[in-house]
Amino acid sequence: MKDHRTGYEMGNVQAVLNGELEPFMEAFLRWDAGQQGKAA
Repeated sequence: MKDHRTGYEMGNVQAVLNGELEPFMEAFLRWDAGQQGKAA
């Protein structure tokens, strides 16, 4: 699975379907912080 906004990828689709979303959330928060820095 891949988040195209952040570029984060995880090869274990079953883990994501089982709820292992924390790495995606962390990647999004890092990406979002970078986006906010660009707007300032």
